[in-house]
Parts: sequence; C-alpha cells; structure tokens
Amino acid sequence: MEDRDEARAALQLLLDKYAPHLRPGADYRPITDRELARTAVYRVAIEEWSGKKKEADAAFPGAFLYQPPPDLAALGNVAPDYRHHDRVVAPGEPLALPSAILKWYALHRAERAVPEAFVRESRAFLHAEAGAGRLERGCGLGFAILHYSDATAYLIVGAWRDNQELWETLYLRALARDAGFRRALPGADAPTLCAWELAPVWHEREAWVRFLRSARDEAAKRAYLADQLAGSV
Repeated sequence: MEDRDEARAALQLLLDKYAPHLRPGADYRPITDRELARTAVYRVAIEEWSGKKKEADAAFPGAFLYQPPPDLAALGNVAPDYRHHDRVVAPGEPLALPSAILKWYALHRAERAVPEAFVRESRAFLHAEAGAGRLERGCGLGFAILHYSDATAYLIVGAWRDNQELWETLYLRALARDAGFRRALPGADAPTLCAWELAPVWHEREAWVRFLRSARDEAAKRAYLADQLAGSV
C-alpha cells in the first residue's frame, strides 16, 4: 500500500481489532508520517481459507477479545425488595493504644445510635488486642470504624504502613448472641468494606495524602488526627 492515508487507516483497523481496550489519544498517539515511511503495509486478497474451529480459552490472556458481550440481564441484580438508605458517621475521641493513636468513627443508622457502653467495650477490646500484639499498628497513625449494623457489629482498624499502604484488621460481633468480637480475614471469611464504610475510608485516604504532602511535623500530625468525616453517608 503506497498511499499513506490508506496505510494509516489499515493500521488503525488492526489496533481497533486486537486492542479495542486502548483509547486513541489517551493510551497511544496517532501514527506519524515518519513511522509510516519505515513501515510496510500490505493488502492481501484472500480467495479461500479453511481451518478448525476452537472456542476461546479463558486461560489465554487475549480470550476476552473474542467473547461476546456479557448478558447484563444476568448480572448486577439486587434483591427487588432492597431499599438503600443513608447512615451516619460520627467521629469520636482518638483511641490511644500502645505505640499508636487511632482516629475513631461510629457508623450507624440515623435512628439507632451506638450505645455508649458498646463503644466503651469496643475501645477496650482494641486496647487489649494491641497490648497482646495482635493488632497491626503500622507507623502508629490510623483509624478505627465501629459499624453498628443491623445484625452484626464490624470493628475495622486501618493502619498506615510503609508510607502509603493501608493495612486492615477486621473484627465481627453478632449482636443477637453478644458473644464478643472475633477476628476475621477480609475477603476470605468476611466482607471487605460495604458502601457506607467506604465513605470514612475514602476520607481517611484523602487525609493521609494531605499529611504525606505536608511537613509531617508535630503540627501536621495533630492536623491529621483532627481531620475527620462527620455526617450522612
């Protein structure tokens, strides 16, 4: 193909076919005349072909390119009777632990606040876990979320470690049995984060980035501890 515009269009068709997930202008720049000058593009007229049919192998990295679009009617279906609602996130006094200070959040339904006795018991539990060496404390700054949900209380501790990594420790407590907190492995035998919990976690991400970009002195640390989310989520 001698015509450069024709050759450029042919190369673009190859990109569109084999790399449809890449976006022109964002993931790659346009093909230049200089590149076309050293690139040979051939048009092949196919008169006949034959072969064996084989379904795409899911283990093959490019298999997704050959699969039909998913049937959305079978995906993302939420229970018809589910009605989403807002919850309240309320900051509390920071929790001082051995070698760490955690911001404190209570998360609950607007009409069902966390009982003060339950808050005190939860804070004492974390203090005991830290004293026994069972709680990841990272660099010593982080946060704790006590989510007083409908049937279960979730106690989530986020510890900043290795500069920008958030290490999570998760505890669950069945409110009906009131058997105390038990540690769970996120993603294995417990959920990671729900839609409500993501709100204070995202706020803490932003607060930590602000701290990382600060002087990181004592004043910045105090500012980080005072930087908390409050309100409806």
